[in-house]
Amino acid sequence: MTSRIAFPALFALLCASSTAALAAGPDNLDIGDAMLRPASSTTKEIGIGVAVAPPYVGAYNHKTYGYVDVEANFGNGLFVSSKNGFGYRFLETPSGWSMATSLSASPSRREKDAASDPVNRMNGMGDVNAKVQANLFLNYDNGPFHANAALGQTLAARRGTQLDLSVGYDLFADPNNLVRATAGMVYANRNLMQTFYGVTPQQAARSGNWVYSPHAGIAALDVGVNWRHAFSEHWVGDVGVGAARLHGDALDSPMRALRNGVAVEASLSYRF
Repeated sequence: MTSRIAFPALFALLCASSTAALAAGPDNLDIGDAMLRPASSTTKEIGIGVAVAPPYVGAYNHKTYGYVDVEANFGNGLFVSSKNGFGYRFLETPSGWSMATSLSASPSRREKDAASDPVNRMNGMGDVNAKVQANLFLNYDNGPFHANAALGQTLAARRGTQLDLSVGYDLFADPNNLVRATAGMVYANRNLMQTFYGVTPQQAARSGNWVYSPHAGIAALDVGVNWRHAFSEHWVGDVGVGAARLHGDALDSPMRALRNGVAVEASLSYRF
């Protein structure tokens, strides 16, 4: 259930992203993620969902998020995705390899996300606004086995770079159901770690947190299970649960309240 957005927003999309590599096969289950559908696909899917998750990995509190999910393909490799932005699938091979690229919003963070934290670690840290992010995806599917790599680069001054790696295995599949288990890791460069888990001297003076300068490295590890069910030819539901643990310098950050966190998500979508 690795997030393809960024580890600070991992939980918000943790379970939704677990459908990213669904293999075509079950009769009524199209691939949930537009980025992974064949370039010739014209499938479009729109849905609503709810997730209960920490606002960022390591947060003290959980929040409830409602969202609209859109995954649309246009038959020429172009796609629009709530998860992955506006993109193009430019490679697919008979052996199971595929590649795609996209532009999406980079992760963001708000001070008020930690308002219910007794220590209020975000107070005085400032908001991190979303920027444009370029993404490159490499995927491999072989029967019930799946592997995915996603490289994200923020195209703004802070130049955050993230690499998400995940593997998945289909525990159960029939014409109307697909249950997948996933495990993954998130690597972040120094700029991204500093943006979300570091504290500058100026931020320390405003917030009371100690000055902290994390290094690049593995920031989080995660596991999850997702169940995708086709109610009919057009209606599909997803239910997922995921758990993540901070790692390395992110774990030692003053921004971190908890080492581990759990997220649950459910959505209902209409395909046409």
